[in-house]
Amino acid sequence: VVLSDGFTYNEASIKEWIRSSAGSHTSPMTGQPLKDVTLKPNIELQARIAAFTSARASGSSWEDKLGGQQVL
Repeated sequence: VVLSDGFTYNEASIKEWIRSSAGSHTSPMTGQPLKDVTLKPNIELQARIAAFTSARASGSSWEDKLGGQQVL
């Protein structure tokens, strides 16, 4: 999931971080206050994982499954 700081986190871990920092929500990465603590799915990461998994199953290149997108 993505938090308002723009970083991607493991959902269970970031929920625990938010729960344990009740009242003073800060980014675990920057230490800065968070605008909000809404968790959003990381669609791009999900697509890349799906392409990689699919490519492994079919024996093709996972970069091909991403349609030639550059992998960072």
